[in-house]
Amino acid sequence: MPGTERWWDGTAWTGYTRSAAAAQPVAPAPQPVRRGAGTTTRTVAMTVAGLLVAAAVTGFLVLGGDDGGTRPVSTPSTGARPTATDSAPGPMPAEAPEDDPTVLVDQLDGVTLQVPEGWE
Repeated sequence: MPGTERWWDGTAWTGYTRSAAAAQPVAPAPQPVRRGAGTTTRTVAMTVAGLLVAAAVTGFLVLGGDDGGTRPVSTPSTGARPTATDSAPGPMPAEAPEDDPTVLVDQLDGVTLQVPEGWE
């Protein structure tokens, strides 16, 4: 009958009806905001670019810039190892005898180390 609504129970129409005038209009469900297809890609690209710039600036600040234009100068090597006469040895500690097996003495560099227990 025109002007009436019938209820559907999911499998068949039921005998329940009501007048169409009594029905309240149902507001449509809000639709999600659709952005352009490239918005996500553009956002990711801008984030990556920002991180790269931040890393470059941080690297420059940490590592520093040019140190006044001086460049290190290398000299050719003769391939010879330094000997005790090439450099002055450091002071020899008086409390470390050379025959003590618990003490290691490096006379060339003037370093004295304790040998850990169980080491030779």
